[in-house]
Amino acid sequence: MKRASHEVFDPGDYDPVFKFELEMSLNDYLLVTLYLIFVAPFELLGWVIKRVYRAITGMLESLRARAEAKPERGLLSLMTKLF
Repeated sequence: MKRASHEVFDPGDYDPVFKFELEMSLNDYLLVTLYLIFVAPFELLGWVIKRVYRAITGMLESLRARAEAKPERGLLSLMTKLF
């Protein structure tokens, strides 16, 4: 029988209560604060710009497809159909 190189646990050995404590120093709080002030707003702004651009281009594509699918009316349209 081979032995594992690490300790093997049974599912019954696990503690169902999991506690996570994050210890942060003053420098860590400073870095998080600087990120929230200088980086996060630009990321959010970029996300908003991308969503608005996609919405506008999607709307223009649907309008273009609807205009191409609709039969044209008028004298020029009639002449192009005849010739």
